[in-house]
Amino acid sequence: MSGPGRPSPRSGSFFVSYIAGCTAIESAAPTHRDLFQIFGASPLRRLWLLDVPSALPALVTGLRQAVPVAFLGTILGEWFGSAHGLGLLILSAMENFQIALLWSTVILCCGLSLIIFVLLGYVERIVGRHYR
Repeated sequence: MSGPGRPSPRSGSFFVSYIAGCTAIESAAPTHRDLFQIFGASPLRRLWLLDVPSALPALVTGLRQAVPVAFLGTILGEWFGSAHGLGLLILSAMENFQIALLWSTVILCCGLSLIIFVLLGYVERIVGRHYR
């Protein structure tokens, strides 16, 4: 949850997702669009049956790229303006010379981000095979 004094990972990852979404929605082949127009499909039907399936691979790629940005943004937000969280734990360990706690927290954050990135890579591969 975001609010006063709480970090919002949406702000950092919004632009990555937005660019991926804008380029993805135009990824359908022009010949397929023409075919839908010839058959008299409504714009909503064309969006649901052509544009969204064509855009899924690029949207998943954008999501995969946005996860590390959101994770880093959350940690930095906690570092600068939160009363709890991993960012504050890193800062506290650094100020108190608790090197083992500092590096274990940093490695934990990197590991979680990497695990989510790899899982979304598998999702990207499945979606790419199915919709390309």
